[in-house]
Amino acid sequence: MIEIKSENKKDHVWSIKKNLALNEIIILILSIIAFSYLVGESLPVVSGSAGTPSSTLGTEDFTKAITEVINESIEESKTNLAKETLAMSKPFVRTEKIIPPTKLQQVSTISPPSPASSGGIFKSIWTELTKSLKFSDGVAAVFNTATAASGVAFLLSFIVETLIVGITTGDWSRALESGVRVGSGAATGAFLGYMIAGLVGGPAGLIAAGVSAIGIWLFNKYLKRDSERQVSFLCKPWQAQIGGEEDCSRCNDQLFPCTEYQCKSFGTACQLINKDTSEPRCVWIADRDINPPRITPLSDSLTEGYNYEPLTPALGSGGVEITYQESTDGCLPAFQPFSFGIELDREGYCRIEFERTGSFEEMKFDFGGKNLYQKEHTQQMTFPGVVHLEEAIQQNALNITVDSNIEMYVRCMSVNGIKNVEEFLFKFCIDKGPDTTAPIIKGFNWRDEAPIAYFKEGDTREVDVQVYVNEPSECKWDWEDKDYSNMNNELDCQSSMVNFNAQLTYVCSGKLTGLENNQENDFYFRCKDQPNSPEENRNVNIESKKLTLIGTQPLYINSASPDSITIKGSTDVIKVTLEAITSAGYREGESTCLYSNTGNQGSYVLFSQTDSHSHSTNVYLEEGDYDFFIRCIDSAGNSDTKEISFEVETDTYSPRIVRVYWETSNLKIVTNEEAECVYSNLDCQYLFEDGISISSEVNKILHTLPWNPSETFYIKCKDQFDNKPYPNQCSIVLRPFSV
Repeated sequence: MIEIKSENKKDHVWSIKKNLALNEIIILILSIIAFSYLVGESLPVVSGSAGTPSSTLGTEDFTKAITEVINESIEESKTNLAKETLAMSKPFVRTEKIIPPTKLQQVSTISPPSPASSGGIFKSIWTELTKSLKFSDGVAAVFNTATAASGVAFLLSFIVETLIVGITTGDWSRALESGVRVGSGAATGAFLGYMIAGLVGGPAGLIAAGVSAIGIWLFNKYLKRDSERQVSFLCKPWQAQIGGEEDCSRCNDQLFPCTEYQCKSFGTACQLINKDTSEPRCVWIADRDINPPRITPLSDSLTEGYNYEPLTPALGSGGVEITYQESTDGCLPAFQPFSFGIELDREGYCRIEFERTGSFEEMKFDFGGKNLYQKEHTQQMTFPGVVHLEEAIQQNALNITVDSNIEMYVRCMSVNGIKNVEEFLFKFCIDKGPDTTAPIIKGFNWRDEAPIAYFKEGDTREVDVQVYVNEPSECKWDWEDKDYSNMNNELDCQSSMVNFNAQLTYVCSGKLTGLENNQENDFYFRCKDQPNSPEENRNVNIESKKLTLIGTQPLYINSASPDSITIKGSTDVIKVTLEAITSAGYREGESTCLYSNTGNQGSYVLFSQTDSHSHSTNVYLEEGDYDFFIRCIDSAGNSDTKEISFEVETDTYSPRIVRVYWETSNLKIVTNEEAECVYSNLDCQYLFEDGISISSEVNKILHTLPWNPSETFYIKCKDQFDNKPYPNQCSIVLRPFSV
């Protein structure tokens, strides 16, 4: 336990002080507007014209109560005031007793003006705020108005302040204290404001508002109480929230993959799965969840042109049949890769098998080739046609029955280890008819219009090529578009149906020759399928697949820096910027540059600013001699390397004055390095910025002062790294004299 004791801590200093200050300003404005309007509308308006009766414009209970108090004072002074007025033979101020509305109707028919007829409520409020009030209108009237305004200001300010502070802080005792303080300040200010308006004239409401603001500020500032409180804190390790069913998945929506620490922070039941992979997932683990994942077909993963058809319940297993839209019987075409998938109601790891098994453990193949826990899984496959399978069986003398109907069984396991008992079935058939389609060239190991490296004199102008075909075939290439039979260059192809790559295609390999630098090189390819079938049963491409490779020119590093120079700095470790400019190659020198201090393979580091014609990076070096190797490579594989050498020096000393002499009525000073110098004729106790500048020449090494034997020169010099003497020291003190 950590105990913290605060002495003489002021209770009023709260964390919401700024918000409360704003609240009090709003309270003041609303209060002044409210009571100014109420007072102006409810209290008697004293007329200075003889014979003009006063009137009461408000009918609220609050107004009646105030009116009765005022009437008692008016009634006592009524007779004397009338006599004095008649004796002076001047227009007299007449006040009348405010009577109930029933009697008032007998005396006068005055009625309150409607807001619409008088310009609206806001115009009325502004009129009351700017109404002039003077003692000449009647001392009692001014006093009574000020008293009423003070009461209204206190009541409104007290109620609003108490509610705001209480609701905001939850401390109602403190709220009452704050309400009394703010209400008292507003009331005092309102009373004084109306009294001041009575003395000097002017808009009574606005003056009262200003004085009330001052009153609230003074009361808040000085009417505070200090107290001593003891606060105790108990520090414990942070704990994540219980469960996390709704929050665990939020960790998967971040810019970067979720980590185990982040996952645990979303809830105690959150767990990171697929650790140490590119697809980590944070999931909610329910200890009492004994249900296996529910499997449904995933439409988004199904290849275009294919459909899912629900299987009939008679088959005794959940599942779908995959059909091909362009086939009359729905069977899938041979050697055409297609994909399908499953979706789970929770993260799960799934396996697939070509025959029924007794359990999840007996299944051999991971669905989609991944052993990750996911909600969505996708599998890609391709199958030879029945004709091709029968042909392979005959050639290898195998005793196997070929069936065009294929069934694939799927089970999944949840993160709790609960596995499906029943299998989910994918069923489809492969085309049984003869192969009448030509092979399809899916692509190459080269991108079309890819650049190739420059061939130097004596180099063999050839590159390796791989052609990817959808079925076992024989392939050729040529420099011109010709029929398959007329092409001169053969490729080495895999003829076995089981020798396909990860993309489910068959590979033909070879070399492309006759390549030219700095120009486009076109090549044409065609293939013929079923290498082991009679010639009349084989299908050949009638159109060529074109591949273009672009020859380039050599890449050059035009310049690399720093080279053969000394780099100085005023710190122990100095920043050095390595730079390079490239040209030619592919796209006029656009390349990627790296650097190394050894030149060994694998030791190069990428520039921070590169992939352009101009390249730069910063290295931080200590004092010493350095050799660096800069290597740049473009996208065609062209490269160039340059070696640079430079020296790094650390300069932490201020410039030294190495010579002083007289020349042509001038005092000459020579420094050991480029420097800026200043002087004073008093002493060394001055800042460099306050010194008198000394003119410099000859690369800022030679400095000139006027020759004056009657003055002493206190000189300070600094270099380009701002190395200079201490504020109370000089580089040199000089006093010229004549012999």
